Amino acid sequence: MTGFSNTFSNIPAGTTIPGQSYVPASYGPATANTRRAVMALGGAGVVGAVTPLNSDVCQRWGFTIPSTGGAPIARFRLRGRNSNCFANTNIAGAITLTGAYIGQPNVAAATTWAGNFTTAPTSLGLSTTVEMGTSEYVSPWISPSTLTLTPNTFYGLSVGLTCAGVQLNKDAAPGWAFVGTGSAAAASAAATPGTTAQPYTNYMDWRLEYEFAGTNQIGFFLGDSIMEGQLVTTTPAVGQMGTNNTWPQQAALRLGHHAMNGGLGFAWSSNFAAAPATVLAYSRFFAPESGNTTFASTPDYGCIALGVNDALYMEFFGQTIANVQTNFQSMYANFGTIGIQRIYQCTATQGITGIPAANSLTAQSGQLSTALAGAFVAITVANVRGPGYATGQPGAAACWFQGTQSPTRCYVGTPNNPVAGGGPLTITGAAGGSGSTLTLTVAGTITAPVGTPVLTGWEYNRENINLYIRNLPPGIQAVIDFDADVTSQFYYPSSTGRTEYYNNSGENHPTTPAMYGLMASRFVNGIIGN
Repeated sequence: MTGFSNTFSNIPAGTTIPGQSYVPASYGPATANTRRAVMALGGAGVVGAVTPLNSDVCQRWGFTIPSTGGAPIARFRLRGRNSNCFANTNIAGAITLTGAYIGQPNVAAATTWAGNFTTAPTSLGLSTTVEMGTSEYVSPWISPSTLTLTPNTFYGLSVGLTCAGVQLNKDAAPGWAFVGTGSAAAASAAATPGTTAQPYTNYMDWRLEYEFAGTNQIGFFLGDSIMEGQLVTTTPAVGQMGTNNTWPQQAALRLGHHAMNGGLGFAWSSNFAAAPATVLAYSRFFAPESGNTTFASTPDYGCIALGVNDALYMEFFGQTIANVQTNFQSMYANFGTIGIQRIYQCTATQGITGIPAANSLTAQSGQLSTALAGAFVAITVANVRGPGYATGQPGAAACWFQGTQSPTRCYVGTPNNPVAGGGPLTITGAAGGSGSTLTLTVAGTITAPVGTPVLTGWEYNRENINLYIRNLPPGIQAVIDFDADVTSQFYYPSSTGRTEYYNNSGENHPTTPAMYGLMASRFVNGIIGN
């Protein structure tokens, strides 16, 4: 493993570093020795297509460009496409961009932005009607003579659009949407548009592309909703800081790196296994000058953070650990194909796979608290929170089980310490709800001591994936062990009444601003010297 410097503030702007990638002269860099990064603003369309009310939308995101070692931002531009990157599909149809503006957000608290500005934001001079499904919208370059973007400064971007008769690909990523009559026209206003705010709602795939003459490193990140930055909170005052909410961006700001965050909600390793030029999750970050086939500046490293959804696919859709390993190997090869040689991989935190049960099963889908006199054939357990979703706030009487996917499985023991003949057990019973009872039907005879862990199939699969990652598969520079460092601090039995990973609507996406901050810290500590 080779060490590297976090920041390059001691290196004069415009200096080159051997092995570092710069924008080709044929792409017309604004200055010599220019690097280029692409910041995803949210809105990769993973939720699917919807028709906004009155087809009139104002989108707002907060963003901060990390340090450039003292070099200014040479120029920037806006890119957008009506894409669902998870499904790797687009929706055709003409969309009118009514304007785009950047200004100083009116930040009421360190982690709160309601989507308004201190004064009217500055126009970028962009307005057009363009087909954003079969092709990508790429704005003209905007130079400092029009607007100067200063690194380490929090900005707000406001984009207005109308899309009569065209569906948009909706997403649940950090940012604001204001939808309704007058919203698009209000994109230039200092105040939030006079319509109902939709926090964590994004339409289309918008990205901010910028160039700088510094030598700071660029990281390329691929992962699931936890990487994308989804909080799915119903509390508008929490975490509406746009891309700055995400842990890759928080890590980048601490390191002085530039994060190209390709996280996609629902994603698993298969979403990134095909050839990069054919996959929107990759090509949305490639240079338009290359036909969206390569980066303008090859990232200095890549990061993969997947596993929770892979475990789901293994449980319910017939995938195996061998399939997941093959997909990871394809991702390593893809990174090499696009020039990335240093790859970090993160273990998967528990997510909803490790929701603890209340009664006979406890932490991580349970330890047997019923005495086992040598062997047993069947055991009935009340209130098991197995894989799947249920409505309402999880609590002592709630049953997490998805009837459409039953029966599911339960394992006795862990991948590191399995019990011979200890699984899978078949879970059958009610589809969920208060007071439901599930039955674990054991095929054959299983001998296990009291206290032996009983894991849902989903959790067992996740631990298997992490076991593979921790063994440092060929092609990986280092492992960032989020599971060991993060899970223990943010996943608690619901009986404790903690609210870190549940909001008032019962949403079960297991993330919080504090969790993202800790993940950023672990990533920073994990890559230093690696």
